[in-house]
This record gives sequence, structure tokens and C-alpha cells, in this order.
Amino acid sequence: MGPRRTEFAEALKRHGVTKESWFLQKTPQGDMMIVHFEAEDTEKAFEIIATSKDPFMVWFKQQVKSVTGVDLEQPSNEPPPEEIVHM
Repeated sequence: MGPRRTEFAEALKRHGVTKESWFLQKTPQGDMMIVHFEAEDTEKAFEIIATSKDPFMVWFKQQVKSVTGVDLEQPSNEPPPEEIVHM
């Protein structure tokens, strides 16, 4: 997590995220990043993150885009994932 771990945890909390996990999944088609996070209102959390001008969040969004190609400032045209099992 590196030297910015505390900033990351504080930013998540400030933006309503209560849990976040990142996984690197190796597949025959190549590596895939799987991110799971929980928030009381996930849509609102994404909206706040997308529009945040907080210096840490600006840096974080740049890192996500450079590593994954995902631009967290642009809304997705895809529907959100559908939860099929929760225990």
C-alpha cells in the first residue's frame, strides 16, 4: 500500500466507503484487476469520488487510470455488477 496508505484510508472514509479490497486475477486472457468496495450508498460514493478535487483523490484517480485504463471521472455506460450471492 505504500507511503500514502493513511491518506487512502482517510479518503475512503471521507467518501463513504466502508470496505475496499483489490485483487489481481491471472487469467488465460491476461491479468485482471478486481475491486470490491462497500458503502452505504455506492452510487453516491462513486459520484463523490468522480468529482473530488481533493489532492489525494486527484492523484489516486490518475494512478487508477494509468494502471487499469479506467477513468473514475467518467461515468460508465455499463450497468453496475449484479450481486448473485451474499452470505
